[in-house]
Amino acid sequence: MTVSTTTLDGIYKQLYAKDLANLIPACALLYKEVGFSEKTAELGGSYNQPVILGAEQGFSYFAPDTSVPTLTGSVDMTVRNAKVDGFQIAGQSSMTVEAAMRATSKGPAAFEDAVGMQMRNLKESAVKRHEILFLYGQTGLAKLASRTNVSTTSTTTVVTLSEWSSAIWAGFIGGKFDAYQTGTYGSQTKINTTGALVLSAVNAVTRTLTWTAAAADITAFDTYVAANANLTEIFPFGSYNNEMPGLKRQMTNTGTIFNINAATFDLWRGNTYAVSTPFALTFKELQKAVAVAAGRGLDEDVNVYVSVSAWANLNTNEAALRQYTVTAETAVNGSKKLTFLSQNGAMNIIPHLFVKEGDTFIVPVKKLMRIGATDITFDLPGTEKGRVFIQNPSILNFEYRVYSNQTLFLPCPPKAVYISGIIN
Repeated sequence: MTVSTTTLDGIYKQLYAKDLANLIPACALLYKEVGFSEKTAELGGSYNQPVILGAEQGFSYFAPDTSVPTLTGSVDMTVRNAKVDGFQIAGQSSMTVEAAMRATSKGPAAFEDAVGMQMRNLKESAVKRHEILFLYGQTGLAKLASRTNVSTTSTTTVVTLSEWSSAIWAGFIGGKFDAYQTGTYGSQTKINTTGALVLSAVNAVTRTLTWTAAAADITAFDTYVAANANLTEIFPFGSYNNEMPGLKRQMTNTGTIFNINAATFDLWRGNTYAVSTPFALTFKELQKAVAVAAGRGLDEDVNVYVSVSAWANLNTNEAALRQYTVTAETAVNGSKKLTFLSQNGAMNIIPHLFVKEGDTFIVPVKKLMRIGATDITFDLPGTEKGRVFIQNPSILNFEYRVYSNQTLFLPCPPKAVYISGIIN
């Protein structure tokens, strides 16, 4: 059998087209909860969302028997267009012609063994990166508390406790990253200017990451981390200024985002809440936090995304074990979700593998939108649908790629709360 991109595409359609399209990891809670807005994909340009930032103010007050009431005049509501653009992510995998030849010559089953696992992993890896960005885009994967040099080209760092999530770093060994000095996003100084920092080991128990890089980058990296505890920020390689703003960025924004300035319009500013002593996340603290949003217009159900450690604490809290609903997966020991009734409505508390130790997100999830040109896809523009394999003209292999153009958009920041300062 002669192996060509047509041959590979044919077997791909036969075996994987449907399965790969529906392959979403269990950890992708936001990805599954918030459907991609197909209407925005048809626009081609930016998506413009009108946002009411001020109410009508043209009211007059008169005492009884006022002879000639004079109106004070109208003060119309303030409306601005939030401009939302999709951010691009592309991932690629490849296989040799020899591997393709052996797989296709033995039929679809062999093809499935040779290629299927890699294609599944590429899709799952793309979804994971999206899910992390939905939470922490433009705020970094972690901050570093300390470092211990290993050699001229290697060093170890300990992640700040509040910034740690084991699941974020799981499977990232061999991945490339950048380190930035603390500062305002978009104007921070990159530390590793020679090349990427490559993750070579992860110790989840001690929150330790081991890096390899060029000697000059390790020296600069070590020097900055040692002098700036808990301030060095880690981003995926090449993502800085190129990644979507996540929920943390949108909730904590005090400047301009999506073309609207929160310093000018208070209703474009989100809510932040820091837990108090003893800094554990409790039902009482959640009630205090949601009250902040309720005071600014929240009157609907919310999802509360917590770290797995905070989830464990809530399950030992007497109030958290009260059952307010009767559905099979809600508010029972060992459940996937706890539901409390609060002044806003229901608070659905859900453990999220990628939420960091010190964070919690209170989100009116039904308001969220995924906006852009396309959801994650193997089908690239300019090619026939279902044609996913590309023959490399200079190397004896085939490539296939995933691509996405989207942004998770929160059109009502005052109805959401970012909670910080949690110590589990």
